[in-house]
Amino acid sequence: AICSGCGNNYGATCDYSCISGYELQGSPARVCQSNLAWSGTEPTCASMNVNVIVRTAAALLDQFYEKRRLIIVSTPAAANYNYRMQLGMLQQAQCGLDLRHVTVIELVGIFPAQLGRIGRRLLPPGLSLQLRLLLRIPHYNFHMVIVDKHGGRSEE
Repeated sequence: AICSGCGNNYGATCDYSCISGYELQGSPARVCQSNLAWSGTEPTCASMNVNVIVRTAAALLDQFYEKRRLIIVSTPAAANYNYRMQLGMLQQAQCGLDLRHVTVIELVGIFPAQLGRIGRRLLPPGLSLQLRLLLRIPHYNFHMVIVDKHGGRSEE
């Protein structure tokens, strides 16, 4: 928490946030009121649980909106040199990525022989295909897409 003022002083404010991989539940900001009680509900941080059993790629992406950035790495084959090199660098940087609220999604193969995953959680093949179509990610060559916390997209 980042608070202004000291202790329970009238008008003091506190802003709350959670570390990467956790979601804030409760009030993100609280104010000490005239009765010296804090406004809102006491916040807690709960582990972010990504539901990969959703019907659409949009529903998958909605879970990250305003919470995490995404790096989507796509390759037609796991043996692709660029994919293996990039994946090695991303794995070495995992702790730094978590601190910066970044989740990596891998899309490997060509539909119907396609595998998608977030960490160790596998995505259904149809969802992986929808993700590629929604974000216009090519199937037949290595590609990376970065999605910011507000859904903005850039390609690398």
